Amino acid sequence: MNTGLIGLLTAKKILLKQELEAVLERGADARSLRELERALQSIDALEKLNSAPPQTPWIVPVFVLAISISVIGLAATIHINQPQMQVDVRTRSFALTVARKGSGLVSDKHIRVRSVYVVGDGNAEKVLARANSISAIKFLPGAAAILEQAKDCLNVQLLPPTIAAAGVVITAVMGTASMGTLPSVEKVTLQGGTHFSICGEFEPDFFLVGAVEKLELSRTLTREVIDGKIHIASIQSGTLRIPVVSKSIELKDTDQLFLTDIAKGWVFVKLVPEMRVSFAGDVGMARSVDLVKDRPGDGAGLVPTLLEWATKSSFIAGMFGILTGLIGMIWSSIKYFGYRSP
Repeated sequence: MNTGLIGLLTAKKILLKQELEAVLERGADARSLRELERALQSIDALEKLNSAPPQTPWIVPVFVLAISISVIGLAATIHINQPQMQVDVRTRSFALTVARKGSGLVSDKHIRVRSVYVVGDGNAEKVLARANSISAIKFLPGAAAILEQAKDCLNVQLLPPTIAAAGVVITAVMGTASMGTLPSVEKVTLQGGTHFSICGEFEPDFFLVGAVEKLELSRTLTREVIDGKIHIASIQSGTLRIPVVSKSIELKDTDQLFLTDIAKGWVFVKLVPEMRVSFAGDVGMARSVDLVKDRPGDGAGLVPTLLEWATKSSFIAGMFGILTGLIGMIWSSIKYFGYRSP
């Protein structure tokens, strides 16, 4: 509202009314009355145009601020849906669940066997005790297991599988080739609840590779006396990368890493000279648990939020420009439809 202009218009209106009264007293003609009437109507129109209903000037800024805070708060609570994560660690032990779709977790490199121990399957124990070498190991889709390396031994504990009949198939070679004879080959399938240990000479390029849906970089111990199983750190060193937010986390030897709800996730396990686990995939839930924690759910969430993505992504520059233009349009519309600065 322009108070100076309104004052001038009011004063002019008073003068015109006085003039109208004087003309009427003198006996004015129709033309003079019409001119005075049009002048008064013009002043009324100008007063109406420059007058505005009472408004609190801080309402609009506070409204915009509230909306901005709400958007930021919401972005800080919503996590990105299955961002890609990359892990490369050296570890003593870890657990995995093989993806239910795919060819499983496999290795086709020979292991020159020194000894094979099996607990929980008497028939497999008898067969593998006669093996000179193992030509292939295959964790079937849906199999769950804890793997541990102890010097030149690979120790595996098979857990209850996620689907029926999911275990490990071991192809064993019996005897050696001699004139006129060939070594025999036998396959055994080990199911959940079985433990086995293969000790011998692993080739430098021996590795296991396949798709996984769950990966736990920790060591699981079962202690009935403390009611169930506990997790302890097994990572020696490594790195976790989250490319979408350009984030890299150096993992310590007190960290435990739990990745679940994995899609399109592949793991590469190398045993020589020590166990190394490399992983890349889209992770639905990721948590880092310190040594003092005994439950994976107690750790810190690692899946980035929309706010973190916005502040780390170059996309924010374009979004900021769009948001600025949108606020400008809203402000212009408010001004056009009646808001006036005092």
